[in-house]
Amino acid sequence: FFITLFSRCPQSLYQFIFDFLTCNAFGEYWFVFTILFSYLLGYFALQHKGKYNILICAIFFGIMNLLHGVYYPDISSKLTSFASMHVITELYTLRLPFSWPFYFFAGMLFRQYNLINVIKEMKNSIFLNWTFLFLIYNGLIFLNYHYIDYCSVIETLYSLAIIMVLLLFSPTNKYLSLIGQMSYTIYLSHLFFVFGLRNLSWRIDINWPYWFTAVSFMLSLLGPVCLCLFGKKILGDKSKLFIGY
Repeated sequence: FFITLFSRCPQSLYQFIFDFLTCNAFGEYWFVFTILFSYLLGYFALQHKGKYNILICAIFFGIMNLLHGVYYPDISSKLTSFASMHVITELYTLRLPFSWPFYFFAGMLFRQYNLINVIKEMKNSIFLNWTFLFLIYNGLIFLNYHYIDYCSVIETLYSLAIIMVLLLFSPTNKYLSLIGQMSYTIYLSHLFFVFGLRNLSWRIDINWPYWFTAVSFMLSLLGPVCLCLFGKKILGDKSKLFIGY
């Protein structure tokens, strides 16, 4: 963070302020802006009295998320065609303020109405729905369908299905609890393993088969877990300062 901070100093005051307001000074960790943006929206929603404020926000941003998924390819291509708008394009394509707040307000809605019992009563339907979306999602990837990313409708539906399935598991499970404690480190370091496989494929000039996605997933999970355990063993309690666990 400090290295990036000092690298911004020679820039103009305008660029310096812009980088801080958009969290660009954090380098690749653009999610900081997403978190702050969502929390700010949630704060204002809770400040105004209204029984259905969170519900209204969840519905509104849910609709925005789906509409954004439909029109994202056109919006993105038009923005990238204007070289003078590269800053706006980067801000838009990385931070996606129209997509992420939906998940935040869905989580607030879940807690406000304590929907865990409703989720458990729909257990069979949730698993069936997840299986259906899993087949569609992976089928589209297998067929090399374009625009299967954070900004697609199928990505939103599949993400919700995964979240619903995860909510069915007990948070007291010791293995899930351990993974949960490591989640921040897993998030920060999993890309090293994913990109490592990508760079390896470029170096040896090979296209990984479709089934290799399972191998990639396991490596990007087990690799950071081993990093956490190894770092904890070497650094002890200080490991939290360096690797977040």
